[in-house]
Amino acid sequence: LYTQYLHQPGALAIAGHTGEWLIYDEVKAAYSNPDIKTSLPGWYHFHNSNTDAAELLLLSDIRGQKEWFYWNLHFERQQLQPRMQAKILPKKTEPPWMSTSDTAIRFFVHRFEDIKVKHIYTEYTMANRHGDTLQEIVKAIEGLLDAEEPVPIASNPNWKDAIMLALNTYRCKKT
Repeated sequence: LYTQYLHQPGALAIAGHTGEWLIYDEVKAAYSNPDIKTSLPGWYHFHNSNTDAAELLLLSDIRGQKEWFYWNLHFERQQLQPRMQAKILPKKTEPPWMSTSDTAIRFFVHRFEDIKVKHIYTEYTMANRHGDTLQEIVKAIEGLLDAEEPVPIASNPNWKDAIMLALNTYRCKKT
């Protein structure tokens, strides 16, 4: 069933998903409360239209409550662990000017560097402005190049979506 879903053009978000479609509590709240303006992820609609499991989201989440009990134990332990280590080792703190955030770097480059370095920095940031999307597309193209057979690429108004759909279709066919 999941393979059938991935063959649909709307399933392209799966290739580079951020995990937001897996937040069960939000999905359950959106399903059970019509006042919430959140829509269900496409996979849920596809699954519910092909099975009779739509009503399962209305049941109480007994397992989730038990899982949260153990998650809370884990989180408490992680909060205690740094305190225990702090007693053993002195804490190293980084000065605020050692930050590697984009904002801090941009500030220091524009404030303290000469024209040449400012120009190099500007060129670098422009060349990397599509970093994550570019990496996903390169990985998809590499996946298509590694294919053991020719992979058709369906017509699509967005060429990036066409490449991702072709890779998803090929991978589904191979599994």
